[in-house]
Amino acid sequence: MQTKSILDHERTEHYVLVASASDAGSPPLTATATVYVNVLDVNDEPPKLEKALYSVSVPEDAPAGTVLQRIAATDEDSVSEGKLVFQVEESYRDVFSVTADGDLVTVAALDREREPAYAFRVTVSDGGGGHSRFEGDDPDYYGITGITEKVFTSTCVVEVAVTDVNDQVSRTVTLVSR
Repeated sequence: MQTKSILDHERTEHYVLVASASDAGSPPLTATATVYVNVLDVNDEPPKLEKALYSVSVPEDAPAGTVLQRIAATDEDSVSEGKLVFQVEESYRDVFSVTADGDLVTVAALDREREPAYAFRVTVSDGGGGHSRFEGDDPDYYGITGITEKVFTSTCVVEVAVTDVNDQVSRTVTLVSR
């Protein structure tokens, strides 16, 4: 048996086929068998971000560790389930981070007078992965040797506006006329 087209786990996970064979004898003898096909999942889909652009504002006195926004992402590949990794653009990692759950958080104090706004990229990657199989299975048995461990990524833009808080000491100036 062979397939006429590529099988896709995300479309159909299982097939049940009935195979039948008969000989040329007289009378012909016929046999049938039911064939169960489980389509193994390979990492062939990139993660999908809910939005291409996230905009959020935060007061400048928010402490480090403040959750600003959830960056939502999904992956249709079962081999990537629970393996999504978020990363903030390198030059902003001293100010922002994204948790394993996708929460964008501050990692440092913000100061609107020094930096009133930020715009940076967040990348989500699926961690790669070959195929899903049961522990102890031999990949050669399935005829799936040589599957690459390709990692797929998706990127969104995050804009953070830092809102002002009255944190400057007031100065009183007295004018004296002569």
